[in-house]
Amino acid sequence: GERVHFWHMEPQDYRRAISEKKIEGEVRLRQLEQITCPALRPTAQTVLKEKRAGYQEALAKQYLDDLQKPGFPGDGGRAAKNNLLAAQKQ
Repeated sequence: GERVHFWHMEPQDYRRAISEKKIEGEVRLRQLEQITCPALRPTAQTVLKEKRAGYQEALAKQYLDDLQKPGFPGDGGRAAKNNLLAAQKQ
């Protein structure tokens, strides 16, 4: 079957992406409490503790570094790398 690989979804990644923006609304926090996936639960718990938003844009450098590693899956990351580079220029 298909396998899913979570990419930079660990608590330390969230801490690098964290912003000053507070997560508003109990509904959003309750949604995090509902996460049961063992791979995502530690990050969900960290977000619940901090109650601040994290943004993937803050991880762009890590994504680019990964894409440049030999043996990275897919097309060698060319398409994703080009998309990230274009987003950084904006």
